[in-house]
Amino acid sequence: LCAGSISAIIQTLAEVAVSAEMIAAGCVPRDIPKGLVPSNIGSAGAPDMFHRRLSTPNATDHAQGRRLLAGGGKGADETFCAIDVASAAWYLAQAGLRINEAGNENAGATCPPKGRKHGSNEERAAYAVSQAFCSVSVSGALYGFLQAIYFINFAFVHCADELNARAICGAGVDGLISSTAAVALAGSATFLTCEELQKPAPEDSKADSVAVRRRLSEDAESGIEELKRQFSSPGDVWRSMGFNLDAPSAELRAVQPRRPPSEELLGLVQEPTQEGLGEAADNRGMIFGLGGPQLCS
Repeated sequence: LCAGSISAIIQTLAEVAVSAEMIAAGCVPRDIPKGLVPSNIGSAGAPDMFHRRLSTPNATDHAQGRRLLAGGGKGADETFCAIDVASAAWYLAQAGLRINEAGNENAGATCPPKGRKHGSNEERAAYAVSQAFCSVSVSGALYGFLQAIYFINFAFVHCADELNARAICGAGVDGLISSTAAVALAGSATFLTCEELQKPAPEDSKADSVAVRRRLSEDAESGIEELKRQFSSPGDVWRSMGFNLDAPSAELRAVQPRRPPSEELLGLVQEPTQEGLGEAADNRGMIFGLGGPQLCS
């Protein structure tokens, strides 16, 4: 567990590097050659935009540069699309699980931290452990949501087979932000697995409480892979928390998006009246010499 938590911190550095590459590729304005799409990058006859990084003696004239996230034909693009959608669903489920364990007493209720922050040495140590478990839950929820957004951005590229620069830029920026949450998650897990959980449990602690805490640390260290070993699908994760998203009568399916009243929509295009602006219009409208603010000529 300790080694896994340290490895998660190192893995986060790799995500920072990938995100920086995405920002460089998507956030910097550039002309995309006509006919170039994610599926045909690196294919023979496709417009050339990327260059191979092999040295001149090892380079080949007919081959273009490929990227790990693009190229390989329609089949590879469809595979990327499926991975993006599935990954987004799994990370959303992970976020829900972290929120559940933070507030549900049956799942650990890790937040808010319990104990006394300013007390004896034993009380402060117990509070620090409780605070670390709460940090795992909160940072894990944030990381889950941010990673879901990360893969949703990539889905706009792979599923539409379009070099959407805004989506690539968004994925890069989101990746950098999610890396900060990942550092908080892995750092808290490292503190728990490399120090606190190495100590023998107090004799007066409940066995089920110790088991829950160890499970939370294992989940934090393994992440999505641990979820996939425990559950067969993201839907099973939500069902374990009491939400059956597949049921036709699920509350989520009855939720309607909020639509602004028609009066608000009309107010966006109508000229403001003197009565609606009040006395302030009489005093400040003459600044422009128009007798009142006018939006259209």
